[in-house]
Amino acid sequence: MREIKFRYRLRDPCDDTAEIITKYITLEELESGAMYTDCMSEFVHKRWGDDVNNFHIISRDVYTGLKDKNNVEIYERDIVESSNSLYEIKFKEGAFMMMIEDDDVNIGLVRVSNWRGMQLQGENDECTIKGNIYDNVRLLK
Repeated sequence: MREIKFRYRLRDPCDDTAEIITKYITLEELESGAMYTDCMSEFVHKRWGDDVNNFHIISRDVYTGLKDKNNVEIYERDIVESSNSLYEIKFKEGAFMMMIEDDDVNIGLVRVSNWRGMQLQGENDECTIKGNIYDNVRLLK
């Protein structure tokens, strides 16, 4: 069974130019810690300390349970390169997909709106993480 974990991206709401803080937590840690506190913000403060106090969540990305060819964990909203193309990891139609925005439909690819893609599965020995949509938004343009 895959480990369920999340990547949180946090930023100071008073400063849009402030550095984005990235924190990771497993479902097990979340459930065990949150059950023994009165509220979630108290748990987050105890878990991550003062550096996230009063920060806003920019994103909550789910771990796919898979790693790229460099053994780096792949999360939702990561940008990956495969076969000389860049894809965004999205959760669509019940599966994690490598999606690319495109008007063309190719045989063998799943079509979702104006996005097309392939299901992310098994060994990803040709897949490399290049960044994510928050730090590297220009990669997909």
